[in-house]
Amino acid sequence: MSSDHACPYCPSVFKWGEDADSPLGVRAGNEECGSNAYWKLRGHVDEKHPTEGHRCPRRLEVPFLPQDKSNDWWMTRDGHRACSHCGSMHPDDLFAQIEAGALVIGTDKNYKIYCDVPSPLAGQVHVTSISSHPYDGGEELTEALCDQHGLSSYERTEYIGKYVKFQPRSGIAHLKFYFQHLDAAGQDRFIALYNDKKIKLDRFGLYRTPYFATPTGQPIQR
Repeated sequence: MSSDHACPYCPSVFKWGEDADSPLGVRAGNEECGSNAYWKLRGHVDEKHPTEGHRCPRRLEVPFLPQDKSNDWWMTRDGHRACSHCGSMHPDDLFAQIEAGALVIGTDKNYKIYCDVPSPLAGQVHVTSISSHPYDGGEELTEALCDQHGLSSYERTEYIGKYVKFQPRSGIAHLKFYFQHLDAAGQDRFIALYNDKKIKLDRFGLYRTPYFATPTGQPIQR
């Protein structure tokens, strides 16, 4: 999740840690953002590609969030497209996964669901726990171990010298989707798929009706 960040509009790639790109992070955020790969990319997009991208619809829902004029973009997170602001799946990817038979899991929020999809990173080793002190099963992270497991610049910046455990990634990625990313046509499409029982749901179904839908009085699909 905290890997290097590639610009979706040009070949630029930004790494974690202080480097020549740090002023971008500072200008986009504050002095503490100079080593953050996301904020470096945010500054780059704001300055080099100001007319590209989309405006995440969830921005306006957070009253204390500064209402800057920055646009958001679809980034790659753990091998999947995700909104750079809220982390949601792309709507096209959601519908593609539904039609492929992926499991959809409801939540206690009327604007959010989860979708379990095949992970392109299945089997890759990643860090699952970390401590500043030795512990049972942990090993001190070195540059050699980072090279061996292909760890990201974030892990190299934050974890070297600490004690970690490694584990292969699961074959399933548990992705979130925010309904705010659906336009009117997307909302209609989701309702139609649900009513036609073409959405594979877990045993609890959608126990919160999506905010754009109206219950018909029929039992919730199980």
